[in-house]
Amino acid sequence: MAILPAGKQLHIANGIREFAIASPRVTAVIDGPRKLTYAALDDRSSRVANLLLTKGLKPGDHVAFLSGNLLEYCEVAAGIAKAGMVMIPMNPRSAPPEIDFIFEHSDAKAMILDGALAENASVALENHRPDFILSFDNNVVGMDYESSIDTASFTDPRIHVEETDPFAIAYTSGTTGNPKGVIISHRSRTLTFYAAALEWGMGPGRKSIAVAPMYHGAGFAFAYAAVHTGGTVSMLRNFDPETLLNMIEQDRPHSSFLVPTHASILRSLGESTIASYDTSALEVLYFNAAPLPQELKEWVHSTFPNVGLHELYGSTEAAIVTDLRPEDIMRKERCVGPAWFMNEVRIVDDEKLPVAIGEIGELFSRSPYLMNGYYKNPA
Repeated sequence: MAILPAGKQLHIANGIREFAIASPRVTAVIDGPRKLTYAALDDRSSRVANLLLTKGLKPGDHVAFLSGNLLEYCEVAAGIAKAGMVMIPMNPRSAPPEIDFIFEHSDAKAMILDGALAENASVALENHRPDFILSFDNNVVGMDYESSIDTASFTDPRIHVEETDPFAIAYTSGTTGNPKGVIISHRSRTLTFYAAALEWGMGPGRKSIAVAPMYHGAGFAFAYAAVHTGGTVSMLRNFDPETLLNMIEQDRPHSSFLVPTHASILRSLGESTIASYDTSALEVLYFNAAPLPQELKEWVHSTFPNVGLHELYGSTEAAIVTDLRPEDIMRKERCVGPAWFMNEVRIVDDEKLPVAIGEIGELFSRSPYLMNGYYKNPA
């Protein structure tokens, strides 16, 4: 049994480190025919970390990451964290000017990307010529990912960071101007992993599917929570309703996070198509990112009657704030539930005073999940 040091810091790579010891042969990640055990995930993420550290980058540097939901997502995220660096997750659907803005604003010094997305990154790479570029799947720019990590050291560098230090800067809310960089700490995200595992039944022997894109705060938190807590996550590369149903039948996940649009698209398949798939392993579905309309909620509940249904409210800045749990899901309409674990919630008026029951106000929340602030934008 490994004895961990007293006062160990919360860190997003620690779950992988722990389960590489506890259950090294257990599958951590499934991506179609490709699979990674915990031992392999720990090994490969350490190689990513050491490769970054030998290419002139230093702990604290920012590394842009442009990828969809692929097997590499977990190992790159853990590798950047093991190197003591900060991940800048990028939306693979973003246009080149948007990626260029985020790359520049975030002060990224390197980029790791799916080579299939090289065109999306072309403006940023041309304008800023980062110190280091690493591409996988299709090596059209920079160094080849597989051959590069294959020659890197597999020894975990164990770069120390404080749990309140950032593990990522996630860009969000570009609808009213340029997106803002939300600084998310190791503590914030690690506590989210553990609370998600407690709420939605993740952990050793449990399985989940990464349906929502992992560049997004919720998509990453709920997919990576599975590997942080000793479970297995399957990667859905692109959302297709029948592909998802087939994965539920084949991989037999216990839980999955969806957005309401996913449910609406599933519904369009029709009852007979959905019933033709074995979804009996599924125990929990949880919805976030947009309101779940009552009619759609009733459809999900009737179509998957043995599944515990949750509706959440949260944000990139605050993580999960409230959770409407299965016992209330059909009793409460237009409701996102009470405060989630470790949250304080208050609804206030213009003078920041609590409003009476039934009155409209602005929602304030406080928790250990809260962001550190907006990068280079304190106002």
